[in-house]
Amino acid sequence: MLYTDLFVNRGVIFMKIDGEINDITIEQFDNTINYLLYNIGIKYFVMDFIAVKMNKGIIPIINNKLLEIYTSCEKVVIRGLDNKLLDLSFIEKGCY
Repeated sequence: MLYTDLFVNRGVIFMKIDGEINDITIEQFDNTINYLLYNIGIKYFVMDFIAVKMNKGIIPIINNKLLEIYTSCEKVVIRGLDNKLLDLSFIEKGCY
């Protein structure tokens, strides 16, 4: 199961993600992000992954979604993801 708690404070959406991101729940995660980015037009994200479990096979999908978020938003804060597993090189290249 994957749970997302969303709340807004001063135009910033805070997204607390709890549960497990796997092959089944990644679609729910993807749909939630797409709705916030493209239907609502959120520009400022704070995403909390501290209580999330995920397997290494899902990391490339998370990387692609983070790249999509960074290129679509003005500011993003991400907590709880291990930088050793993620490819965040696009941040260093100015794509944020």
